[in-house]
Amino acid sequence: MKAQTMQETALSHNLNVITAEINAYKRVAGEAIFEIGRRLKHVKENDLAYGQWEKWCRGEVDMTPQHANRFIRVAERFGDRTSMFGLTIAHLDLLTGFSDREIETTHTIPSTGAIKSVDEMTVRELREVKRALKAERESRELAERQRDEAVESVQALRDTIESISASSDGEVIEIRTGSEISGRSLEFSASVRDFLKKYSFLTHFDVEFSTLNECSAKEYQTAIDGMYDFLDGISKMLPSRRSRESIIIEAD
Repeated sequence: MKAQTMQETALSHNLNVITAEINAYKRVAGEAIFEIGRRLKHVKENDLAYGQWEKWCRGEVDMTPQHANRFIRVAERFGDRTSMFGLTIAHLDLLTGFSDREIETTHTIPSTGAIKSVDEMTVRELREVKRALKAERESRELAERQRDEAVESVQALRDTIESISASSDGEVIEIRTGSEISGRSLEFSASVRDFLKKYSFLTHFDVEFSTLNECSAKEYQTAIDGMYDFLDGISKMLPSRRSRESIIIEAD
């Protein structure tokens, strides 16, 4: 009779036993990823290969330096977190770019609309979610930067208005000819166009502006009120049938 191998004789016919054994080996394999990563990091950081890190990786442990670095990243990011032991090195390497909150929550797979936790996803699905999260973070960071720039610009505008008001208090600006006022008007129009072009994006951030703190909101409103006052005053200066011989403008 043909001799049976050790694997054949050792395997159980009880499905529950087989399931438990598979999960146990998965845990051992997962734990091995972290132990390998710890040891690779130890060799690399302490130069135990004497400057021959890449050669040692390929020749002694049969892996590329890039693959070895994946194990190191995983070990550094997750340490000995037992909840991660059942995942493959490909899964774990992708998850090094996730925050703890992103790892613990469920996500919608962009291509299918399915909702899964990270340990339920395939590597392809995980890549999709990672790209989507990156795009979302970049969009949020851009909105935050633009909001901060808007607040800074509003403050600068407010300071400028106050500075002009303070420096020109009682000062009379004389414009003797129509060509002078035309030149100033064209200069003003060009500056307004540049201003609108630079800050027109602010009209698309209703939700973000609702999150301004009280101080920032007050500064923003003060600057806007100053602009309204300025526009109200300057619009009254539009000539209709006014004589062009001499125009005197007294600054408020």
